[in-house]
Amino acid sequence: MPELTVQLTERQYEELKRRAARQSVFDPAMLAEEQLAAWLNRPERLAPGVPASGVPIRLTGRSFEADAIHEPDGRCTVLKGTRAARRPSASFARVRAYVELRGRLIAEGDLAPAGGGSLAFARDTTLPSVAAATAIITGYAGEGPDRWAIRGAEPSMTLGEWLASAPGGPG
Repeated sequence: MPELTVQLTERQYEELKRRAARQSVFDPAMLAEEQLAAWLNRPERLAPGVPASGVPIRLTGRSFEADAIHEPDGRCTVLKGTRAARRPSASFARVRAYVELRGRLIAEGDLAPAGGGSLAFARDTTLPSVAAATAIITGYAGEGPDRWAIRGAEPSMTLGEWLASAPGGPG
């Protein structure tokens, strides 16, 4: 198997160290950047077709515009300043994992009150999936990659379309 090499931004490096520490996989203080990059790029951790740097995506609605990065491991990093629904819907409330995640984000200060009756992400925040990010932002459960557009794609394309067309993807 060929060796995979990736350059990480400082933000990506720090986020990877935080993830590793939470997962007790290894001691990030003992590893060089190259080892962290190799761990990030293990084939079983990469979503099909997602480059090691992640994919910039945007979710828009009548009252919001959200920017995020679809990460190589399938997670979604919602960028600071993204607004989220203040009151989730009944469908959201039925998904216990989303209710717990939202509560934790508010308790830890990642999601805080903002003007106009909404909440906003106080810092870049990595969520477990695009579907979870969509639910937290819109307040509705059951939505995911087809709602997000690839930022800067010509012609325009949703994340779902892009993943389906990527080599090794579901399509």
